[in-house]
Formats: sequence, structure tokens, C-alpha cells
Amino acid sequence: MSLLGFGPAVTRTLRRLWFRLRDPGVPIVYHADYQKNVFGVPLDPLRGEKVLAALEDERLLREDALSEPRPASLENLLRVHTPGYLLSLQDGATLTRILGVEVPAREAEKTLDLQRLMVGGTIQATRLALRSAGLAVHLGGGFHHALADRGLGFCVFNDVAIAVARLRARGYDEKVLVIDLDLHDGNGTRAFFARDPSVHTFSIHNEHWDATEAVESTAIALGPGVDDAAFLGALRRALPPVFESFRPGLVLYVAGTDGAAEDAIGNWKLTAEGLAERDRLVTSLARPAGGPRPMAVVLGGGYGRGAWRHTARYLLWLASGQPLEPLGEDELVLKRFRRLRAAGVPEDDELAFAFSEDDLAVIQPGLRPAARFLGYTSRSGVELLLERSGILAQLRAKGFRDLRVEIQAPEGTGHSLRVICLDRGEELLLEVRLARSRSWS
Repeated sequence: MSLLGFGPAVTRTLRRLWFRLRDPGVPIVYHADYQKNVFGVPLDPLRGEKVLAALEDERLLREDALSEPRPASLENLLRVHTPGYLLSLQDGATLTRILGVEVPAREAEKTLDLQRLMVGGTIQATRLALRSAGLAVHLGGGFHHALADRGLGFCVFNDVAIAVARLRARGYDEKVLVIDLDLHDGNGTRAFFARDPSVHTFSIHNEHWDATEAVESTAIALGPGVDDAAFLGALRRALPPVFESFRPGLVLYVAGTDGAAEDAIGNWKLTAEGLAERDRLVTSLARPAGGPRPMAVVLGGGYGRGAWRHTARYLLWLASGQPLEPLGEDELVLKRFRRLRAAGVPEDDELAFAFSEDDLAVIQPGLRPAARFLGYTSRSGVELLLERSGILAQLRAKGFRDLRVEIQAPEGTGHSLRVICLDRGEELLLEVRLARSRSWS
């Protein structure tokens, strides 16, 4: 029997209208640049676009709830990662070891920019969750393997640890619970907070990646071939007592979907219904009626073209309160593509198959990728040098908080270095032009 005796189509329309009037929408953090994935890494570059398309198809995507992140500052990266490690990332071989695929020098800067942007997305999600005492979702992030001095398993920077460290630096002193239900162990996050009693790291995974000792931690390895009953049973036994005893002020949820039976690299057998029940259980514990906590959700792992569907089901449920099934991915992406085109979104800002100058340099003879500053280092390397020398810290001390470092390296005219303050209308603070010469006078 449908609602008030109306037919299914009318009932669905009334439900959509009711939730739009009742709820201002779940804040969603996303950037179109997330589609610029490294070739060979088994992440679907259109994962976030497909999730947004599913919400849009159900008229549950609130444009005013969408938020674009800014790249994490080097100041925030250095809160958890060592300067030596960040400097080593200038070498494409370091990124190749982390990502498991060859990263040419021309791709290294783009790869670092992408992960820094996603770190900024997780920071933004925690900011939005705390601001509204609500729930915010980041359609990216979950780089839980990265350690202070090295990256692992596709993870260059540990966005969850960075986001928490940033909050602590800004005076947030309530307890934080990190719930990591990615198939793989949240070893990096656990290592960062192993001696911190104010952060509990909770991870259920297939096998341990590292030491599990910590003052506040739950690390459960279930082995391969796990089905819904075994996983949900372990989750129901272990997670509620943590909430009761630890009583967190903020929850960060790594909602990885690589435990799905069809995942390209996973070895569990979770069904769509099992993953949906997992997400509902975590959300109900984190946000009980009458006493909801701020909660930030990040994607974590999920490999293959179909990984997006599990995240889409979770967000459709969050937005509507009902279990809804998304349409086929090709139809959804085509609909979103057409709508963005009609809205005048430039092509090179939209889908993953747009080309950049560096992409064209691979297939078009005569084109060259952007040169390194003075033939030595990339923009990230220059920024690291400015940070370690104290120049950026001195600018921040003078009230210029949000800084961006730019380099321009045209041939034959010397190389330019600029530091711009974003929170003052992109005010130019510093500019210097240098040239490298082998001659001495």
C-alpha cells in the first residue's frame, strides 16, 4: 500500500519534496579534479561523479550543500609527516613504490596535487561537521596507510591524521573516534595516535598490516572470505561498547567499500545489503536520536567500476531516509554530463577524459611538460624549501594565513616564484625571477 493511497510515482515525488523541505541536506565535499587519477591505480576516476549523479537523479542533490575543498597547506602536512619524507616525494620512484605503478616525472606533481586536494577535502568535511554539529561527507580521502615517514598502499598523505592534528592545533580538545571499515587495516592512522588517549582508532579488516598496540585502539583481523554474518556480528559486538566507554565528541568514518564480493582487489564476500546495514549501524551509533555527534565520512577503498554504487546507496539513504537503488552508471553519468554542459561548465573542468597540457605532451611530438624550477625541483619542492626556511611561517605570523606558492618556468626568460595570499583577494606578497647560469664573472 503506497503513502496515503497515491500511486508509486506520486508517493516518490512527495517523499522527495518532504525531505527537501525538512532537511537542508547533507554537506558533500567534492572537486572535479578528483577525476585526475594516476593511470594504472585501480580507482574509478568517476566514482564521485557517479555518486553525485545518483543523488541528482533522485532530486536529492542540494547544490548549496556541495562544497569544493582547497589543497591542504604544507603547514598542515608537516603536522604529521616528516620534512624528509615530503622531500622524498619529489622523486617519482618514491611515488611509484607507494602507488604500485610507474609514476613518470611529468605525473609526479599532478599526483601530489591530487592527494593534497583530497587531504583538504577531509579537513573541510571535519570543519563542516563541527560547524553544524551534523554529518558531512567527503567523496574522497581515507588514505589510512600513510605513516609519518613513508606512504603505503596508494596512500601518500594520511588525511585523517592531518585533519585531527589540525583540529588539535586550533584548540579542539574533545575525544575523536576514527571508525575504519575499509577491507584493509587502518595501520597508519593507528600508528599516529598510538600514544594519544584522546583518539580511539577502530578498525575491522582482513589482516593486520602493522603493530596493533595503542593506548586507545580496537584492531580486529577477520581473515579472508568474510561474509555479512561474520562481519556484522563482529561489528555489533565490538563497536557499541567503544561508544559507551570512550564517548567521543567527533567521529571520523572511513566507509571503504572494498569488502564487497565483487571488488576488484578485495577478498571478502559482503553483499550490498551487508554494506548498507554496516553504514546504517555506524550512523545510528554516531548520531543517536536526541544526542547526535558531529561525524565526517570519507570514502576509503573501493576498486572497480561498480564501487561507487555502495557509497551512492549510503548517501541516498542519508538524504531520503529510505533504501533507494541508483540507476545504471552509464545512464547516470550521461545525464550529469548533459546537465553540466547545459549549465555552461567548461569541458576541461568536468569529465575524466579531458586532456591537460601534460597529457598532450605524451602523444603530440614537440610539446613538453612543465619544466622544474631552475631545472631542480617542482612547485611542491619549492614550497617545502620555503616552509623549512621559515619564510612562509613569517608571512603567516604577519596575518597572511592562506598562502599559495606558484612557479612559472618559461624557456629563455628565467623562472618566476610567487607567493599569493588567497584570503586577501589573491594579493601578491612575494615575487622573484631567477635564472640559472653555468658561467662565472
